[in-house]
Amino acid sequence: MTSKSEMAILPPDLALEGGVIFGQYPDEAQQAAVGSRLDFYRQECDLVREYVEALDDNMVAVSSVDGAGDTTHGLAQLADVLLNYETLMLERIGQLEFELKILDGTAVFREEEDCTCAISTI
Repeated sequence: MTSKSEMAILPPDLALEGGVIFGQYPDEAQQAAVGSRLDFYRQECDLVREYVEALDDNMVAVSSVDGAGDTTHGLAQLADVLLNYETLMLERIGQLEFELKILDGTAVFREEEDCTCAISTI
């Protein structure tokens, strides 16, 4: 972890223009950024769940341009895409939660575990 001796202070003229720094230390600013991304992914995941539930409750209708054909296939594809997107978001939420634990020092590693991981910037 980085030293807490480095400070990121917002100059007064930027503060008047609406600039905001979350925390005084680089680790605090990074925690705030990760927390913000985590909130976004959780909200997005909740929205996708609502869409999937609407599909399951037959609240969504798909029709073809000419009015002919079976629309069941279209609904199944839409549900599949949404479920894959939800899985992707759940994986990203797990990565971000782990990143937060590393940043705040609460991540616990066992000696036999490989502690290397790649943290993306999505």
